[in-house]
Amino acid sequence: MDKRSVWLCTAALFAALTAVGSWISVPSAVPFTLQSFIVYLMLLLLPPACSLLSTAVYLFLGAVGLPVFAGFQGGLSVLFGPLGGFLWGFLGMALIFRLWNPKTSRTRLICAVVGTLLCYALGTVQYTLYTAPTLEGFVSALLVTVVPFVVVDALKLLLAWQIAERLRPRLPL
Repeated sequence: MDKRSVWLCTAALFAALTAVGSWISVPSAVPFTLQSFIVYLMLLLLPPACSLLSTAVYLFLGAVGLPVFAGFQGGLSVLFGPLGGFLWGFLGMALIFRLWNPKTSRTRLICAVVGTLLCYALGTVQYTLYTAPTLEGFVSALLVTVVPFVVVDALKLLLAWQIAERLRPRLPL
């Protein structure tokens, strides 16, 4: 199998895994899901172009209405709804990896942290625009959409980083 075929299959696999990760959730105003763990693992494990393709495929599947987002939802209303900024943030994370193209373990981890901050920013801004487009609304949105997730996301990121460091040398990518 040539490298492109491996990349396409891997991108499709991670798009599917991201959907499955979004379905495994703890309901709240902003659901706690395994989706971000899968995104971290994908970004830290795969070549940046493959990660970008996988993320774009995942968002496309959701955009056309397949129930690949949290709560078995799909459609443009989710992407452009209050929590859609976090989904766009995944694409932003993949773009950071694609543009930076990190070569070392440390730079991959730095890219993931910067990407997470971008994801938080995009998600919080979009949530604020839907709920209360004021400075106070932005602060409230941070308290609802970011603060409860920081520690859990940091743990997901560190676990994904450790797994990726062990798996990467064994993958034909």
